[in-house]
Amino acid sequence: MYNIPELKQRLIIIKHSALDDAVILDENYIQLIKETPNSDEREQFKVLHSVVQHRITKLLDDNNGRNIL
Repeated sequence: MYNIPELKQRLIIIKHSALDDAVILDENYIQLIKETPNSDEREQFKVLHSVVQHRITKLLDDNNGRNIL
């Protein structure tokens, strides 16, 4: 399980990730959710997975907006 500083660091990484990196992180978190027996760790991974999904959505929306202009 991650402590608070580690979680903050992961959130910063997600916040500044490019689309390709975010997709890789998303896939990794999905795998960790499936493989982790500890329910507390699994919940952390689910939250991080959700944050990455929001990042991916934002990046895709930003790219679509730029392509239209």
